[in-house]
Amino acid sequence: MTATSANRQMVRAAMAAPYLEREEEHNLAVAWKDHKDQDALHKITMAHMRLVISMASKFRNFSLPMSDLVQEGYVGLLEAAARF
Repeated sequence: MTATSANRQMVRAAMAAPYLEREEEHNLAVAWKDHKDQDALHKITMAHMRLVISMASKFRNFSLPMSDLVQEGYVGLLEAAARF
C-alpha cells in the first residue's frame, strides 16, 4: 500500500465515522473518564478526526507530510482525553 492510498483510506474512514449527538458524546466521555472504556475513547476520537484532518490540511503549505500532521492531531486528541 502506498502512502497516498493510505492517506486516502484514512480520510475515507474519518469521513465515514458518524457524528455524535451531544448526549451520546457526553455518555462516551463519562464512560472514558469513569471506567477508562477504550471503546468509548475510540468512538470519540474517530468522530473528531474530521476536525483533525481539516486542521492538518491548513498546514500543508509548511512542507510537512499530511499523514504526519494527521498523526500528530490524533496524538493531540489522545492527550486531551488523557487530561480530561
